[in-house]
Amino acid sequence: MFRFVTAKKRAKKLRSDRDRPMQITHVVLNARDREACTRFAVDVLGFRLSDRTGFMNFVRCDRVHHAIAYAKADNSLLNHIAFEMADIDAVMRASAG
Repeated sequence: MFRFVTAKKRAKKLRSDRDRPMQITHVVLNARDREACTRFAVDVLGFRLSDRTGFMNFVRCDRVHHAIAYAKADNSLLNHIAFEMADIDAVMRASAG
């Protein structure tokens, strides 16, 4: 199941901070039925299937290999979110907490 939250007002631009993520690069979701999730993303949301492995299905909404991956699992949970950072120093500072 997917739930989308949108706002009518445009969000204010964040101040520049090299230690903040620049964008989300992809999300991986554990899925009990990754084929059904993939069909929903393609048929309903307009994504395109990029690739399949024995463990994951990758879908995209642009030229990047994937925006979402569905991982074969016995649960339906967030696996991980990947963020683009400015550089390795920003990654290390952010991971220090």
